[in-house]
Amino acid sequence: MQQAGPRRAPPSEKGRLGAPGAEPSPPLPSLPSHPAGLQPPSQEETILKLGDEINRLSAFESECSRKDTLIAELQHEILAMNEKVVATLAKKDTEFHQKLASLDKDSEAKAEEIRRLKEQVSGLQRNTSEVLYHSLSDRDLQIAHWKQENEALKKSYALTTGLVTSLQKDVVQKEQRFQQLKTETEKLRQESREKDNQLAYISAQCSRIKAETKRELRDRDLSAHQSRIAELELQAGQSKEEAKKRCAEQEALTRRLAEATKAEGELKEETERRTQQVQELGRRERLLRLEMEQAAAQAQHFRNQVLRALFSELPEKPLTDEQIVEEIHQMQESKQGSDQKEAGLQKEVQIKGLEMEKLSSNLALLKKSLDGFQEFLKTSFSAKSLKGAISQLQSLPPLAPLASGIQASLARIFYSVLGWVEALESLLRNMGVDAPAGDTGMAAYMKQLLDQHHSITGQVQALQNQLRRAEESQHSTLQEKLKELKEQLEGESQAREREIQEEEKRQKEVLLRRAALEEAELKEALEEERKRGRLLEAEVQELSQAMEGRRDLERTLNARMKENLGSLEDAKRGKAVAEEKLSVWERRLQGLEAEAESLRQKHQQEISEYQEQVKQHARTIVELEKRLSSTAQQPKEERGPQPRETKKEAPKPPLPASPGLCIMDEFHAFLKEELAAAKQEIQANQAVIAELKKELCQARATMSDVIGELSEKQKAELEEKRSLVQSQARELGLLREKLSETSRMLAQRETHLQATTEELRKAREQVKELLAKMKAAEMARLVQHKGVQTMGALQDQPPPAAKEPPLLCLADLGARCKGSRHEEVIHRQKETLAELRKKLRKLEKDAKNSEPLLVVRKGPEEKREQAREKDPVAVLTAAMGAHQPPAGPSCIDPNVATERTARLEMADALDLSENLYLSLVRGLSSLMDVEQLMGLRTLKHLSQAEREKVSLLRQKNLELLLDRISKLKSRLERKESLLKEYEGDSGPFRSNRHSLQAYQSEVAKLADQVYRDAEEKALLKEALERTRLQLSKEKRLNKALKKPKTPAPRKPPSESPKAAEGPREACRPRVPCSGWA
Repeated sequence: MQQAGPRRAPPSEKGRLGAPGAEPSPPLPSLPSHPAGLQPPSQEETILKLGDEINRLSAFESECSRKDTLIAELQHEILAMNEKVVATLAKKDTEFHQKLASLDKDSEAKAEEIRRLKEQVSGLQRNTSEVLYHSLSDRDLQIAHWKQENEALKKSYALTTGLVTSLQKDVVQKEQRFQQLKTETEKLRQESREKDNQLAYISAQCSRIKAETKRELRDRDLSAHQSRIAELELQAGQSKEEAKKRCAEQEALTRRLAEATKAEGELKEETERRTQQVQELGRRERLLRLEMEQAAAQAQHFRNQVLRALFSELPEKPLTDEQIVEEIHQMQESKQGSDQKEAGLQKEVQIKGLEMEKLSSNLALLKKSLDGFQEFLKTSFSAKSLKGAISQLQSLPPLAPLASGIQASLARIFYSVLGWVEALESLLRNMGVDAPAGDTGMAAYMKQLLDQHHSITGQVQALQNQLRRAEESQHSTLQEKLKELKEQLEGESQAREREIQEEEKRQKEVLLRRAALEEAELKEALEEERKRGRLLEAEVQELSQAMEGRRDLERTLNARMKENLGSLEDAKRGKAVAEEKLSVWERRLQGLEAEAESLRQKHQQEISEYQEQVKQHARTIVELEKRLSSTAQQPKEERGPQPRETKKEAPKPPLPASPGLCIMDEFHAFLKEELAAAKQEIQANQAVIAELKKELCQARATMSDVIGELSEKQKAELEEKRSLVQSQARELGLLREKLSETSRMLAQRETHLQATTEELRKAREQVKELLAKMKAAEMARLVQHKGVQTMGALQDQPPPAAKEPPLLCLADLGARCKGSRHEEVIHRQKETLAELRKKLRKLEKDAKNSEPLLVVRKGPEEKREQAREKDPVAVLTAAMGAHQPPAGPSCIDPNVATERTARLEMADALDLSENLYLSLVRGLSSLMDVEQLMGLRTLKHLSQAEREKVSLLRQKNLELLLDRISKLKSRLERKESLLKEYEGDSGPFRSNRHSLQAYQSEVAKLADQVYRDAEEKALLKEALERTRLQLSKEKRLNKALKKPKTPAPRKPPSESPKAAEGPREACRPRVPCSGWA
């Protein structure tokens, strides 16, 4: 399992062979030799003893060198074991992280799939692959969403068609009433011109007030839009500044990350350098061992020299006995000293041997525990079992300092592995994987994940079967609905054609003069209905084409899935573009819906204003009728003695009907125009919405194509964004519900308006019936009292000045309606209306009980003369002058004065309205930069043909101004859409905050990691320092062992203390924390 270093030959053999490259030791001083016969026996014994002792010391020396080699081999094995442990841990760490990442991805993907499948069971899906499942689920959501929209559109279309049909019926009925009333008002128009002039003046003032209010509202809207645009521009600038700040912060974070990676690279380089230094230390130790072997060789050489000195030939200069005795005494003394030293060295060698045995036993125990731990790591383990194994490793008996340091470093490494395993188990528990029953380890977790995967695939298959069945059922229901829609459309068209034919017959019976016009209108209505039928058929065809296109898309998706597996980067870009387009279209749709809602609110406000105006007109009509009834009652009191006067003045009671009728005609025409404009706006909005829906369908189709090419992580991000889109769709649905509520309120108000118009019609019919009864009674009374008329009754006729107060009262009433006391006037008008109703009831009772009023109709000749003449007031004055005595012009002057004043007031009002119109057109042309406008001259002194030309020119001017205003409105809408797009673009910058927070958390984790690495580095430095001190102690002991063997050995020049100390300082180990982590 562990590779040991190359074994060396024992130093004794090297000593015998001689160390290569070692300098020869200096020759020892030769002893004086004598002839063999002269040597005493004691010297031989001492020499023999010395030889034995030298042999014994050489044996000890060889044993020490063998132990040194054993220590070096053990250190090499420990280093190799450390390197192998680090390599295996790094490899397992990478494999572990890869497995963790794959497990995280698989678990996230499966959880996401389960969640989406539970939410989207009602969709239509066929394919079994995971990617197609996502795309088909998205398509199901889109189909459901569009179904809801289609149902809402159908409801809105049904409401609009119902409203349009009801409005058309009302319009037809009102036109019939209008024609009937027109025939009646043509008879009475000449008699009621003064009242019509006054009402025209009041209506002109009302229209001017209305125009001023509209202009003020437009100015307010323009100022509000401009302020909103300025605010949005400021917000866009602020968002750009925030984006720049975020970019700067992101760049700073990237710089910090680059610095951190650079620091990690430096740490790795430092670890490599430290490993090189450790290798250099090992090489130095090997050199020291070689030096020790050289010293042993020198001692061996010294022994050989002593033997040669004792047993060689005699020297040239013979020595005396005294010198020999002295040398022997010296040798004995040196032997005694060497014996003492030998005893001390033996004690030290025994102590060292005990320590080495203890160290070898500790290392063997540690190696055995490491082998067991390595076998444990090969098996399936959990955090609990790993913790127990580490505690067993730590629960070894007390070891030597070197072995305890190795044990502590290994325990730190194993604790880091334990932390990873615990983190993995906590992650699996958070993912929902239950802990296994027994202590089986990670394999049980993997089995549970595999079982979950199989169960999820089974659920997917079941859900796909359900989706197929749902698709088939939905297809059948769609076909049934299409058939029902066709039948409904055919029935509606047939019913409408029948209704139109019936209306045609009625109009032919009632109005023969306008039969051609009515037929043209009916043809146009038929064409419109046919167009609607064609449009509905086209919509049905489009729906069928959309269904076929959806099926084709599904087939093409199945084909594209096999082709587009390698285009993930393009899919990312396409996804971003599609999301931007989708957000843009959704914003535009929201803007259009907001505009539609604002338009509906404006229409509601206008309708409420129109209702108030109708009420005001009705009150003014009631007031006028009251005034006229009061004026008619004055001659009624004096009718007994003046029958001729009643004959001539009797046709004036029907006058009250004409002003109200004119006002109602104008109001109905105005309502028709407003309804036509609203219909045009609604149609334009519907066309824009249809185009936007088509583009949205295309964008979503491209999105579904892009989704099929995405990875798991991108799909998860897309799901998050889709949930946001769904929440926005829900908000949009709420807004649509509010819009439908407002439309219902509008319908209610329209029904209320119809009810009020119906009440007004009934009131007018009652007034007409009363007038008819009064006329019939008057005719009967005239038949009874034909011979009672006298000429002298004309003298007591009421003066014409009595007619002036009603006119002045009407003028005052119009001024008060125009002024600030509007609410008081309305309150008074309500009171007068109630009083008038009471009086009408009393009149009905009196008509049954009392005598009828005298109402004389004029004959046809008088009507013709009245139609020929232009001024009915002049006719009346002439008739009065014929029956009055020619006393002077005093009785004619008041009527002429009132006529002139009325004409002057009418002319002033027309001039004022025309001047206001011309100033308004000039102001609009200057604002719109329209250079030349034709027809800006008064119609006062023009002929009829010139007036028609000027009216045509004014119509062209109006169309030009409307075109310019619509262009400005479209520009403003584009600006609003751009501002909304800017707001949408600022959304990603806000979302970058989460990424910044993630980066900050990663930086904090890196800082903590660096701090932990620094701590581990300091601990490793301390451990290496201790090992270095221990090595220095061992070297000193080796030197102490070698010193008595070589009395005066000469050191080599390269191994001076300073030179040896320098590399030792340079080669101090620097082991980085990343190598031990």
